[in-house]
Amino acid sequence: MRRFLLVLLLGLLAALFYWVYPLLGPVARQGALPSPAGLEEPLTLLVYGSSPEYSGYHRRAPERFRGLADTVLLVRLDPLAHRVVVLSIPRDTWVSLPGYGWHKVNAYSPLGGPELMKEAVAHLTGVRPERYLVVSTEALRRGVDALGGVRVCVEKPMRYRDSAAGLSIDLEPGCQVLNGAQAEGYLRFRKDALGDIGRIQRQQAFFHTLKEELLSPKGLLRLPRAVAAVEPYVQTDLTRKERGAILGFAMKRPELVSLLLPGRFGGGGWQVDREALAELLALYFAGKGEGGRWPLGGGSWPWSMGLGRRPWRRGPGRGFTPWALGCSSTP
Repeated sequence: MRRFLLVLLLGLLAALFYWVYPLLGPVARQGALPSPAGLEEPLTLLVYGSSPEYSGYHRRAPERFRGLADTVLLVRLDPLAHRVVVLSIPRDTWVSLPGYGWHKVNAYSPLGGPELMKEAVAHLTGVRPERYLVVSTEALRRGVDALGGVRVCVEKPMRYRDSAAGLSIDLEPGCQVLNGAQAEGYLRFRKDALGDIGRIQRQQAFFHTLKEELLSPKGLLRLPRAVAAVEPYVQTDLTRKERGAILGFAMKRPELVSLLLPGRFGGGGWQVDREALAELLALYFAGKGEGGRWPLGGGSWPWSMGLGRRPWRRGPGRGFTPWALGCSSTP
């Protein structure tokens, strides 16, 4: 009996080591383990995807995190409200910075990297991000593959090919498990009537699904390998203490609220509704951890997005109600 228990204990230790082993490299480099206390004050992050850069036809250049910004998110981690607020900023939104003139917000990444992106988002929204997190498209591919894929309901046929960029999208409608390359295509597709706004809808739904996948038993089992796969393709100025606090906060399963920068199409891009934005900021970004306020230049609706849903106007005395997103294409 003792021998059996000893063998069982050794087996459990071996399994634990096998589970933890992929994390040893990232932990040694990043030095972050979940903090039991989590975040104590709200923290505002700029999170965006960096498109690949090319040194020639079909040849990706070494990763510098200076490609055009693809997905642009202003994220407020709020332990006081027990929620994560994600404000999606259409990449075709025009911003003017002193010394640079007018550019679409995604162009500030190759012009000046993460710090200039922070400045652009601060001028655009009135909220200065305290930290940044830049993720390359390769991180998405490798992370999804390490998780064994992510189940997504594709709402319509999606087909697009960019031979120069090495991007091929060929998805049929229906609920299915997407691998890393397919997930990248799903999130980058914008060749439809809604363009970038439709893509933001899909991105928000995907991130909600990904959150549930990560916190499922299968996701937790594969999480160390996913972290190890993604870590080389992420750049951030978060301190080690902040990383641990964020991991601890995430373990508490905060509510995820997805919002779209209020505005409308016009002038060759996305025009911000300043009045609606001010109301949105008061509801979701007010208080400590805001990182400082910038004057808003400046006036359609505030939109909370969900796949297959129409934008929702202000309700009586409530401002905005975000949609709960999931793997569904029905209203």
